[in-house]
Amino acid sequence: MSDDKAKIIIISGADAAYSRLLSGLLASIEDHARIDKIDIGIFDFGLDGVFKMSLKRRGLSVVAPDWDYPLKLFKEKPPAYFKAMTTRPNLRRHFPGYDVYLWIDADAWVQDWTAIRLYVDAALRSGFSATPEVDRSYSEHYASGSVISWRYNCYRTCFDTAVAERLSPLPIINCGVFAARGDAPHWDVWSRTLREIFERLKEPYFYAEQTALNYIIRNGAFETAFLPSTCNWMCNRALPLCSEDGAILLEPQPPFGRIGIIHMTADTKTGEERLLDINRRVHVRPLAQIATKLL
Repeated sequence: MSDDKAKIIIISGADAAYSRLLSGLLASIEDHARIDKIDIGIFDFGLDGVFKMSLKRRGLSVVAPDWDYPLKLFKEKPPAYFKAMTTRPNLRRHFPGYDVYLWIDADAWVQDWTAIRLYVDAALRSGFSATPEVDRSYSEHYASGSVISWRYNCYRTCFDTAVAERLSPLPIINCGVFAARGDAPHWDVWSRTLREIFERLKEPYFYAEQTALNYIIRNGAFETAFLPSTCNWMCNRALPLCSEDGAILLEPQPPFGRIGIIHMTADTKTGEERLLDINRRVHVRPLAQIATKLL
């Protein structure tokens, strides 16, 4: 990485229902994080005691966060898992003292450590690095409708029609994986904008923090590095191909590059998928990490 002296932390979090996914993420990063002297922090959104003790024994920092925004902003108290959204703009408050913060959702895992180094290097240079949801392989539709209609609804819900019409044609910058310097200007404006959304809506809108992040980046003068889709592959938008032995997940289009971070979005978190290899043979396997060497 470009600055070997930078103090870096990778952060994720889960409740008991997501602990299996979190285990897969940790299995994909712990050895390399130790080699690169990167700390790992975990938010406890409702993990069971045995699992938490296992994390602590391995030297991971476990934090049970309080609410980052006054509960009086909401008509009803949000469910505990919603802290996974409200903590993201406020990582510095819960894990103070780092030069770079790298968030990875529990339903993602790292297949190629090069992607982690790219996030960190880009954040050190630009202040903030993230991956837009755009790729030549991605479908323009979800099961419930078009991607652009979903983006429009996010912006209209959190802001207004004028903002929705202006910003919905642009790809969403996904906040399931991102890195930021501790002194990046994004943090305070992101957190303040999210609070303003809660003040208007009075409810815990699931996509509020991602919509707020997109709003401040698209509207502000904040330098942000946009990384390639292989750094946060959205599996609900396009299933990957796999290598001939079924072990390595690849881009679906030539040159069939190795995907860095697999994000098992929407309904791709569990079960098995029928994946093609580059010779069009079918392999049945989960998208979760399987026993293979991480490069």
